[in-house]
Amino acid sequence: MTCDNIDTITGNIPFAGKLGRGRVNLYRAITDTLPPSVRFVNYQFTSNGSSFIKPGDTVEIAGDFINYLLPTKQLVANISCNNPHINFIQSENLLGVINTMQTINNQISPFVFSIDEFSGYDEEVVFTIEFIDTLYRDKQYFKFTINPSYADIDTNRIALTIASNGKLGYNNFYPLQGSGFIYNHNGTLLYEAGIAIAQNSQKVSSCFQGQSDYKIYEGIHQVIPAFPADERWACEFSDSLAGNAILGLNVKLDAMEWNSSDKSEFVFLNYTFFNNNTDSLTNLYAGIFCDWDIANSYRNKTQYNSDLRLLYSWYTGQTNLYTGSKLLSSENGFHYAFDSIKTVNTSGQIIMNEISNAELYQALSTNRDAAGTSANGNDVASLVSYGPFKIAPHDSIKLSFVLLASNSLYNLETAANNAHLLYDSLYISSPEILNEANCFKIFPNPSNSTINILYQSNKATKIDINIYNLQGQNVYSNTNIKVMIGVNQITLNTRLLKGYYIVKLTTEESRFSKSLLIK
Repeated sequence: MTCDNIDTITGNIPFAGKLGRGRVNLYRAITDTLPPSVRFVNYQFTSNGSSFIKPGDTVEIAGDFINYLLPTKQLVANISCNNPHINFIQSENLLGVINTMQTINNQISPFVFSIDEFSGYDEEVVFTIEFIDTLYRDKQYFKFTINPSYADIDTNRIALTIASNGKLGYNNFYPLQGSGFIYNHNGTLLYEAGIAIAQNSQKVSSCFQGQSDYKIYEGIHQVIPAFPADERWACEFSDSLAGNAILGLNVKLDAMEWNSSDKSEFVFLNYTFFNNNTDSLTNLYAGIFCDWDIANSYRNKTQYNSDLRLLYSWYTGQTNLYTGSKLLSSENGFHYAFDSIKTVNTSGQIIMNEISNAELYQALSTNRDAAGTSANGNDVASLVSYGPFKIAPHDSIKLSFVLLASNSLYNLETAANNAHLLYDSLYISSPEILNEANCFKIFPNPSNSTINILYQSNKATKIDINIYNLQGQNVYSNTNIKVMIGVNQITLNTRLLKGYYIVKLTTEESRFSKSLLIK
């Protein structure tokens, strides 16, 4: 408070307001009569009780005003902002007297502002609080990010950042945006992660190792109610930034966590791939890449468990930390364990550093069971993937993954088994036993745009599914769907408008119809 203002010096004028209090003046510090010195601390931004701030929200800023020096007399605090999308509703706090080392909270009368609908994603906003009192003026600056395109799912022992552009763990490194992958409130176990999609060695898109091929279609948002999970976040992105590798896909991510003890060490990542084209997309592969950094990244190992379809990694020291990625869907899958090697590669294996598109396609479509096989381990990464699969025009396919962490291999394998049992109970098992009189069922019903159809067939064959509105117009068609003997589950992303519909299922021998409500 006794510094000399240097903003007015000729060379400093372009930087006025950015030079702190100025030049330290030690003589004044030990001889001057000190003024008050107030700071706004422990502040929180909330909208409807949530710290996740998005366009259209009305936001409150509440915190503590602490005075470090002489008492104030008639202190007023005014807040302002340099962002045109921020409009203050309540910008002034009348604080009056704050004694030395006293704290006053403004929770009863917080600062209040609204965000208009035109703010972009991840806008860093600078707020200024000006303190005005008798013989005392001061300013304080602080930053906040509005409309974040990333959020943490963290209701159980795992906290994972989900980004709206396909990335996992972090949305950005500089500045750092995201928490990584945290187990039991310790440091992150992950350097970076994200999804990769490929059709061939040229048509490859990804969002890691410097690639950003996915454009936000719908930003991250919390799904409330979270049923059937305890916490749930969703977003949607397209591959429209992939240049020559564009396939015309929209991808919706639905992330889920549970907080019960038997479900507390994993997070579900359900991806729905929607084909926007008028032609089928064939020979597709999609997978989750994870560059694990467990304790010491140069002492990690990776191994595949074929019974659980689990690719797990661990630290070779004594911290008892294990992570893993696992396939949940029944579609054909692959796994690839990467080593980070700085020597010339002569073995034909893919080196993790700077993976080319051709190498990424190879990793998506082949298997490698282990990495870090030297005594002390290595810097490793993992990739679990599905393929090859096909998506009919304007149709979709849902593929599910799970990321896990635990304090022992046994507990990690137990968590992987629990995750698969939970997945089967949610998406594979019939809500009720199908019999000959009830071999065709739709769930959930009522539904949103995604519906599941259970059909029990007595032979391997093909079926047609058509959906009609109440005017008799065919609004959705999916033909030549392969089914096997037994109960088959077919997931459709219909993108239907709200209303009532008739779903007709046709086989070579029979026809079935049921009503459907889209809410």
